[in-house]
Amino acid sequence: TATADLRFRNVRASLGAVDAEKGCKWRISATTNMVRFDRAGGAVWRGFPLGFGTLDVGTPLPIRHSSLWLRSSGGYSPGERSDPFANFFFGEFGNNWVDYQDPKRYREYSSFPGVTLDEIGGTNFAKALVDWNLPPLRFRRMGKPALYATWTRVSLFGAGIVTNMDRSSDRRTLGTFGAQADLRLTLLVQQPLTISWGYARAFEKRQRWSDEWMVSLKI
Repeated sequence: TATADLRFRNVRASLGAVDAEKGCKWRISATTNMVRFDRAGGAVWRGFPLGFGTLDVGTPLPIRHSSLWLRSSGGYSPGERSDPFANFFFGEFGNNWVDYQDPKRYREYSSFPGVTLDEIGGTNFAKALVDWNLPPLRFRRMGKPALYATWTRVSLFGAGIVTNMDRSSDRRTLGTFGAQADLRLTLLVQQPLTISWGYARAFEKRQRWSDEWMVSLKI
């Protein structure tokens, strides 16, 4: 796999905030998957190029330390729908039980809370997510010097996605909404930990609704 990435970030936060409250971020990425197929006549290498872009725009709300973000993304692959290497895949919050990455993984373009991992696929897609970050709640005294809580925050979100837009027989349109709460802990004065809980429910026309619970510890 070979990947080229171009990213831009210009975000701001007011004093006392725990997350970015204003600004924009964008990303353009191109990837090529090279796959070796072994067949009776010998081995053949095939390339599967994919490209996608993301754009996040946020603004603060009149409520102190509260912000609203629109996170959009889209991608295209010229490969065949039947080739897994030519497809984009989406599903779940994306957090591991024990993690080291950003707790807010539902903001990633490949995340779609409420459905199973990689349940949604397609050679092209368009996705939009509205993310409302509520003001954090800070604690004066909660715990002991060896382990204490600093703050907790809640975010509400709703998203929609369309895949295979150029082929009506394979097209899928789904929506999801949910919430995530994060609790920041400090271990032995210097080590930050974040415990996250999340719930989301996804829906699709003429399909049963599905939901997902998420618990994760970031070290």
